[in-house]
Amino acid sequence: MEPISDEPYASVSMFLYSRGVRVSPTGESSGYLEIAYVGSVKDGGQWVDRGWAEDEWDEFASYESYGD
Repeated sequence: MEPISDEPYASVSMFLYSRGVRVSPTGESSGYLEIAYVGSVKDGGQWVDRGWAEDEWDEFASYESYGD
């Protein structure tokens, strides 16, 4: 868990693939779904869908294809 603004933060980035090529519901191949944990780790929290985001800085560009 990575602290952001002194609060623990955990998230998952998910990618969709069709026939080995990365796709996105927004039509951009660089899109990904982000799910983050919101709430206290100690007192409980929940996973929240942050929605689809575009990879503006090509951070995940190396994940363009799957299964090569």
